[in-house]
Amino acid sequence: MINKRLAFFKEKFEKEKGRERWRAFYQDDFIDEKVEGNTVYFVITGEEENKKQKTINFSIFYSKSSSRYELLDFRNEVKEFIKYLKNNFETSNFYNIDNSYKIEYSTIADRGGIRVAEIQCSYDCTRDILDEGLFKTIEKLNDSYILNDK
Repeated sequence: MINKRLAFFKEKFEKEKGRERWRAFYQDDFIDEKVEGNTVYFVITGEEENKKQKTINFSIFYSKSSSRYELLDFRNEVKEFIKYLKNNFETSNFYNIDNSYKIEYSTIADRGGIRVAEIQCSYDCTRDILDEGLFKTIEKLNDSYILNDK
């Protein structure tokens, strides 16, 4: 179920205009020595099932290869990526719990100054994720309703 969601996001993210040089991966673990710039790594850090409520925890590593960016510029880019996640990774049945993200910044100086942001978040995945062709945002679903005047 989660594999489809990650594959759909990867395909959309890598094909988007302006991101032709970016890559997205699912990793079993995050290893600093293997980090490449202009890459997003999804690492599943845990899962929980409590009274039929299912959640999955992610650490999403957003890395940028250029050291010329100051931390404040990089921070703004990470904030834009989080907005992108909200619009393109979340669905009405796979959403961020409490709408919160914890972000930690670091720099890998010996690798040309690669900046890395670790974004920690938890998603509710109680209901199964729909097939790729059926993904719709809540706004599109609201526009689809037809009210009957009876």
